Amino acid sequence: MILIIGSPDIHTEHVAAKIRERGGQVRFLDTRQFPAQVALAFNGAAETGLIQFNPAEPPIPLQEIRAVYWYCYEGIQATDSILSMEIESALGSFFRNLDCTWVNHPDAVALHRFKNAQLK
Repeated sequence: MILIIGSPDIHTEHVAAKIRERGGQVRFLDTRQFPAQVALAFNGAAETGLIQFNPAEPPIPLQEIRAVYWYCYEGIQATDSILSMEIESALGSFFRNLDCTWVNHPDAVALHRFKNAQLK
């Protein structure tokens, strides 16, 4: 299972098609859907939890996620500032605890915003 962070578009659909051609499974995680439509369950060690994209489908064990492609972080949907911080914290913890291959790890994505740190 390869998780693509972002919503489907012409670029990510092409990537997903290539993965599927090679026999891989792909799921998209649009962060705006968490936690209202996408559910996560983990207790600090994300590789032992579950992710559920659709209530009509069984949840996916996180240990089945072998790689993550961070394409586009869409943000979250929260109007309350405390709720927003809690959702961001949950997603950040989830991302940083997945034990898999990352293309564009969240820490690298965050660092690219701080050019002086990159230059140092």
